Amino acid sequence: RIEISKKAMISNLNFFKDKTDKWVIPVLKSNAYGHGIYQVTEILDSQQDIPYIAVDSYFEALKVRSVSTIPVLILGSIEHSNFSKMKLSNFAITVGDEQTISALAVSGRRNIKVHLEINTGLNRYGTEIDEAIKLARLIKNSKNLELDGIMSHLACSDDESTKNIDLAVDLFDKVVESVWALGLDPRLIHIAQTAGSVRAKSKYANSIRLGIGLYGINPLSFNSSGANLSQKLKPALRMTA
Repeated sequence: RIEISKKAMISNLNFFKDKTDKWVIPVLKSNAYGHGIYQVTEILDSQQDIPYIAVDSYFEALKVRSVSTIPVLILGSIEHSNFSKMKLSNFAITVGDEQTISALAVSGRRNIKVHLEINTGLNRYGTEIDEAIKLARLIKNSKNLELDGIMSHLACSDDESTKNIDLAVDLFDKVVESVWALGLDPRLIHIAQTAGSVRAKSKYANSIRLGIGLYGINPLSFNSSGANLSQKLKPALRMTA
């Protein structure tokens, strides 16, 4: 028997809200880290001030929507030919290349919210720094797209040193300033996941993506300012037999 503790999960959520003083975007990819996407969504549905639930795919997004009306941010890539067939109301799409933005612009769907992802060192997703403003301008000039967020993903958030975190944050903040200079005003600005949430010192970030920490697991194993998370977080899953 696997048991999920609503009390523990809400305690973890509120801890990060209080600790960071930012909006928290719970991440439910990979079946909510094995905790059950339906069950975790039901738990979160009772909470206030959750701007998005983040998932990897449209398939996962539909599962969340079947349980809750909380907006959903899709982090993973989507086949462009599917955009015209998808229901995108109350969803947001992560974009990081010209092809995806252009495909959304001609999809026939209205009022599509997008989050522009910047590559600050992870080198997995997102646009390069020197291409970011070009893409932001393309979003601005697309009548059916709204830049609702700007984001990145820290590559070294659990390193003992914060050197690489600080370099990534500095790059990210400069891109945010350039996007503002275009006259765009994204509502959500997020660079940090669980480990980075207590270590990244962005001047502009107003939200975090809470993955493993939501479920009560501390990703930091060394003696640092964030390592005492273990004393605060409560594991949300247990198996009994």
